[in-house]
Amino acid sequence: MRPNITVVTRTQPGRESFLETALFSLSSQLLVPEEVLVVAHVVSSGPFVELENLIGAYKTQFNSIQLLTHSFEGDGRTVSLNMGLEKATGKYLAFLDDDDVFYEHHFSSLVQALEKNDNAWAFSNVVRAGYGPDGNGYSLRERSQPFKRSGYSFLDHLYENFIPIHSFILDRDKCPSEARFNENLVRHEDYEFLLRLASKFPPYYLDETTAEYRIRLDGSNSVLDGSSGMTSEEFMLKREIWVKSNYILDQVRKEIVGWWAPELREVTEKLGRVADYLSTTDLTKRMEEQKKAQAMVDEIWSSTSWRITAPIRIAGSIAKRSPIPKKPKVHSLKDGHEVVNEIKSSFAWKITAPLRRVKDAKLKKQP
Repeated sequence: MRPNITVVTRTQPGRESFLETALFSLSSQLLVPEEVLVVAHVVSSGPFVELENLIGAYKTQFNSIQLLTHSFEGDGRTVSLNMGLEKATGKYLAFLDDDDVFYEHHFSSLVQALEKNDNAWAFSNVVRAGYGPDGNGYSLRERSQPFKRSGYSFLDHLYENFIPIHSFILDRDKCPSEARFNENLVRHEDYEFLLRLASKFPPYYLDETTAEYRIRLDGSNSVLDGSSGMTSEEFMLKREIWVKSNYILDQVRKEIVGWWAPELREVTEKLGRVADYLSTTDLTKRMEEQKKAQAMVDEIWSSTSWRITAPIRIAGSIAKRSPIPKKPKVHSLKDGHEVVNEIKSSFAWKITAPLRRVKDAKLKKQP
């Protein structure tokens, strides 16, 4: 039985030349999607003759192709995604922006990967292709693979978006039905969506190149990459949008892994390869261990023995012209035990031993 695939494609009136290339790449698939939802962000009530004519020309190529429109005030990128997500009927769901393309084996390879494995979603490699102005259109200037990885690491993903929106496919039977894109974001909307998904459902990584991420080098994309053709004012306005989205994304990171998200990458890189330190399968366990370790350090740091020797330690640091020690933040039980053992073997701790013996004796006398 042929898998039922839905593809959601974002576009706008006036971008028919881009959209036609995207639709052609869909119709050329070895495994052609059953349903294509073209979602257009419009600023008027229409008619949208060129857009409707283009959709009509592809009616025979797909079992179903529909044009959906909305007139959201502001940047409607995320609204378009959610509209398509809500209307989708396929078991498998994918996204393709109008200026990107799939290679012919994209769906056949990714669907096969999901059918052979138990993952809720899978992603593949994507080529970055830079296109420069050439007469009335654009021509290819450069190709690279900055998104390619040797495997999937949730921690790497937490700090770097190497999974473009058209590089993955979802199995909707295994994904949470309430999953939606965050409409507070006008950038990073796909990245934030995947981080929340990956924190509970690790993906399958297919080491094949199946799609192309097209960047226009004159700056007419929404990305900061490839902005050489923009004025400084245009670049700063675009950058401001990204800064605001980055702030929201940082809050999401903290929701997923805790308050220590900003420090997590630095710490784990010191401990070794980041992919070995954190994965979605042991994330909860490591967070609990971190809390226990920090509580262990907090307890001994706030103890009477350690507090009353603080002036001695501070004076020693000043005399040695070294930084005044502060309570360390630890991220594993091993780190916590090392800090506690270091404190208990210090001269400052040993000279307060009589105080602890008196305290212990009092506790033993209590009924």
